[in-house]
Amino acid sequence: MVRKREAFPEEGELIMATVVDVQQTHAYLILDDYRGLPGEKQGRSSLNVTKEIRNNAMAYMHISELANHWIKNIRDFVKEGQKMVCRVLKVDPRKGHIDVSKRRVSGKEKKQKIMHWKQANKAEGLLKILSIRFETTLQDVYDKLGFPLEDVYGEIWSAFEDIKEHGIEAIMDLDFIEDIDEEWLEELEKIVQQYVEIRTVNIVGELELISYDPAGVELIKKAISSGRKQKPPKGEKVSLDFQLITPPRYRLEIEAGNYQVAETYLKKVTDKIISTIESSDGTGTFTR
Repeated sequence: MVRKREAFPEEGELIMATVVDVQQTHAYLILDDYRGLPGEKQGRSSLNVTKEIRNNAMAYMHISELANHWIKNIRDFVKEGQKMVCRVLKVDPRKGHIDVSKRRVSGKEKKQKIMHWKQANKAEGLLKILSIRFETTLQDVYDKLGFPLEDVYGEIWSAFEDIKEHGIEAIMDLDFIEDIDEEWLEELEKIVQQYVEIRTVNIVGELELISYDPAGVELIKKAISSGRKQKPPKGEKVSLDFQLITPPRYRLEIEAGNYQVAETYLKKVTDKIISTIESSDGTGTFTR
C-alpha cells in the first residue's frame, strides 16, 4: 500500500488494484492505495487481501473492460487475489463508486505503473524508518516531508534519488524545509544514503561501419569520435562505450537514468556516426 492524500483516484488515472470477487459478468477490486469512504466496511473479513488494504475503496469492472476481445469465461482471465493495473473510468466520491478498466491500459503503461508503484512502496518504507526513529506516526512523516516532496518532484522516490546523488543540500532550498527539524533531515540523508540505489538502464547495439577509402580506418575512427563528442540531454548523466567486435562491427552501449534519455542520446550518437561515415562515401548501420 502506498499512502495517498486523496481518498479517491481521479478519472483517467492508472491505479494498482487487487481482485476480490469475480462474477459471471463483472469483477470487484480493492484499490491498493486509496482509502475511499471513511469507516470500516462490513462483510470484508473473508476477502483475499491483506488487512492493510481491506477497508480501502472498491472498484467495479465489467467483463467488457477486461480485454479487447470477446470473453467466454471471465475466470480464464481474472481470479481472486490477482493484482492488476487498471485505468479509472468513473468516480463518484459521494457514493464511493469507482469504475475501472484493464483493457484500456497499454503494455508500456502497465510496465511503467508497476515500476513507479514499487518505487513508491520503497519510499514509504524509508519514511516508516524515519517515523520509528523519531517515535512519530507514518502519517506525520508523510504530512511534513513525504507529501511536500511529492508535490515538488512528482514522486517521493525521485526526491530520494536526488538526495542520494547530491546530498541533503538538494532539497534545502525548498520552501517547506525551514519547518523541518534539522535532526529529521540529517537522519533522512543517512537513511537515503544507506538504502537508495540510483536506477539506470542500458541499451546495447551494434554498429557496422564500412569504408572503401584507402584511409578507411582513420575515417571510421573519425566517425566514432564524432559520436563520442555528442552531448547528452542537459542535466542528465549518461555513459557511452564503444568496443570493437571484429571489423567492421562495433559494440555500442549507453547507460542512463531512464529509457527516454537513453533512447534520445542513442539516436543522436548513431545518427552522427552514420552521417559522418556516409559523408566520406562509406556506409553505416545500427542494429539492436
